[in-house]
This record gives sequence, C-alpha cells and structure tokens, in this order.
Amino acid sequence: MRPVFLLITIFYISFINAFSLKDKLIKGNPGDYVVTEQVGTSSVLLIRTVTPTYMILEEIDTPATSKKPDGCSWKEWIADGAPGHIAWTTYLIDLQTEELKECYSRSPETLRPIWLPINDPYHFLPRLLSLPLNKTAHENLKRIGPSPSPGELDHRAIWSPSLVVEGKKIDKPSMTAWQTRWPHDDSLLSECAIELYFSSLPFPVWIEVRSPHYKVSLRAIDSGHGMVSPYPILLRTQLP
Repeated sequence: MRPVFLLITIFYISFINAFSLKDKLIKGNPGDYVVTEQVGTSSVLLIRTVTPTYMILEEIDTPATSKKPDGCSWKEWIADGAPGHIAWTTYLIDLQTEELKECYSRSPETLRPIWLPINDPYHFLPRLLSLPLNKTAHENLKRIGPSPSPGELDHRAIWSPSLVVEGKKIDKPSMTAWQTRWPHDDSLLSECAIELYFSSLPFPVWIEVRSPHYKVSLRAIDSGHGMVSPYPILLRTQLP
C-alpha cells in the first residue's frame, strides 16, 4: 500500500465534533505541503491548486536510503527536481463529486506524463476525502507508558505526535485526535479503524490504521508552506 493512499486516506469542519479530510484540505493554500515517512519510503504531498470546485495534488516518493541530502531542505530538493525520486504523481480531484478526474505520473527518466487509470482500486482518495471523522473521546486518547492494573486510576500523560514545520520541531503543539472507520469493501483498509492527529495545518500529522490483524502508522516528518514545483501541470480536462 503506497503511503499517499494512507495519507490521503485519511483528510469539512461540519459541526461541533465531526468533519472530513476534504474540509481540512480546502482550507489549505497552494504550496502547503507535508512530508511523511513509512516503511522505508518518504513522500512529499503538495497542494498545487485548490478552488471551491477542484484540487490538484502532487505526490513525490523516494526511498529513505536515497532521500534528500543532509542540509538540503525539502523545498530545495523539490525545486531541484527531487533527485533520486521513484514516483512523481499528479491528481486532479473534483471536490463537488469527490471523484478522481485525472491521474498521471512523470517518468523519472524522461519526465513525460504516463496517464494512469482513474478507476484503479488503489486510488482510495475520493472516498478518503469524504469519510466522516469524529473526535476521539478523552478516555480513549493514547497515553504514555504501560496501562495501569485493573482497578487503578490512569494517571498517565496523554501522548501526542511531534510537529515539525519548515524543519523545526514545534514545542508543545496543539493537537486534536479524530477517528473514522473504512467501509466494508475489497481493499486492505476494509473495516479498519483509522485515527488521525491534526494541528492547525491542512494535513494530518499522524495517521494510524488498525485492523484485527495489523497496525500501520504514517507520521509526518516535516510540513510547511510555499513549496514550489518545478514542473507545469499537464491536464486533459478543461478546468473552469
């Protein structure tokens, strides 16, 4: 399972205690980005364009063993064409119908677009954008340390993921935890419980997927604003 499909799984403030990933993302701006890491792969997810009717995202994947050089920021690495990347994918999403309208990958060798089928079963994005997220109850929040013995009060501190913005770790960031469940289908995420941690930024900082058989987490290792992609957007759809 590619990291972006978890990441992008998992983002409208509707009322008091429920919203969706789409509502969080549409409050972002072009150039907002997050860098995630999972199972030896680093992925940059970048908002290229966002309007009330559509959104264009780019995802750039690279093996952890050949990621950006030390001392080089993620913005600089992207501006330089992301040397060593293994995938550079562009997604056009219709925010009104929550459908993936176009998807293409740039060949790492020629940078020419390779159009991908939009009905690929691994494109979880449209459904992920609309899944309702409910705030995690206080008593169900993750805590630090082993569980207390039966009958003992739980005095453990509440756990919170780290937040890194523009390469700098933020001290005591404000976080909220939200939960949802993937619907029953034929995917690996079928009926999995999903928990996401959000800061004030448009992307989740931490995503955890739990099933009776496995647990997978996706953590953000950097985030920020003002990232510029070096490549033009190539679409076959005429946008409004």
